[in-house]
Amino acid sequence: MRTLSPSLIVFFVLITLGLLLPACAPSQPVVPAPVKSAAVEKAKIAVTALEVTGAPIIEGKAVTVNVTAKNDSTVDGTYSAVLKVNGLEKRQGTVEVKAGGSSVTPFEVIFDTAGIYQLSVDNQSKSVSVNGAGLLGQSLALLNSKDGKIVSSELIQSMDSGKVKIDVYKIRYLSDGLEVIGYIFKPADDGRYPTLIYNRPGLYGMYLIGGSEPSSSFEYLASLSSNGYAVIASQIRGNDGGQGQEDFGVKDVNDVLNLIKTVDSMPLIFNPERMGMVGFSMGGTRTYIAMQKTDKIKAAAVVGGTTDRCDQIEKMNAPVLILHGASDSGISVAQVEQLAAKLKDSGKQCELVVYPKGSHLLNENAQDRDARIIAWLNKYLK
Repeated sequence: MRTLSPSLIVFFVLITLGLLLPACAPSQPVVPAPVKSAAVEKAKIAVTALEVTGAPIIEGKAVTVNVTAKNDSTVDGTYSAVLKVNGLEKRQGTVEVKAGGSSVTPFEVIFDTAGIYQLSVDNQSKSVSVNGAGLLGQSLALLNSKDGKIVSSELIQSMDSGKVKIDVYKIRYLSDGLEVIGYIFKPADDGRYPTLIYNRPGLYGMYLIGGSEPSSSFEYLASLSSNGYAVIASQIRGNDGGQGQEDFGVKDVNDVLNLIKTVDSMPLIFNPERMGMVGFSMGGTRTYIAMQKTDKIKAAAVVGGTTDRCDQIEKMNAPVLILHGASDSGISVAQVEQLAAKLKDSGKQCELVVYPKGSHLLNENAQDRDARIIAWLNKYLK
């Protein structure tokens, strides 16, 4: 037997122990074990207060919004802050809070309008309601003319609708330089509500708001409001002690359109981005006319309205629900069917419901009529 040399014996031992690799074996890089980094504490900021100085706002002066923030952590924190007024971004800035302390950061707001002031910091927000200088908190700065300005107001009634308490205000507002009577129906709880402009039936003192006609009674308008809407309505010029004279939807339709300016200037009550219109009979006609003159109406419902003034179909962009009685002796079913067909052919959202034995105002079908109106409005405004 051949004896191995001492050097070969050492070589085989090293290979066996894994301490020496053959020259042909690829080398394996040594990967260091990962080192866990120490957790870095993040500032824990909390917005604790938002204060608006100078409220209620005096139109034409700047307003300062102070945000108080607290930092409960052991590190300093800096965060972006965004100030919105009535949902629109107005100012940006930063809030810096030292560890374990609190700070008050002022933001000067030059957009001195009434409404909801909301400041957001690190996905936290605080809001405060600020009234305007006008009646019922109306912001005069948001009015681009005298039209729509409320010159007198009175809380005349608080009604129990069966759902919520409804406050009823009688107002006198400006339209084409005339003082016109109107009404506001709103839930008693403070809030910014989707808006309905209601257009009453009748002409020259007939079917006034608050009268005996069911579809223009206080009870009916309160029922609309009880579904979560702020309702505003005009008696139309020359009625109920107002100035001027009705003219069958020629100039007096401005009394409806100028209510939109009133709505725009009262952001604590009305949400103009969710504004619908409801009209009965002559009020339905005024609704059709208004839809052709403004794009701010987002949904409409018409009961027994004549359609002969609908000569600009292309401008009627709001989804419209048309309810009509087959027994209406003044306005034929063929007339409303023709309008509905034109709207649909033009790609407009329209639904026509004809009641086989329905009268002009559909009071005998009031339950179904009103349920359809609310469902239609809720679909597009909520």
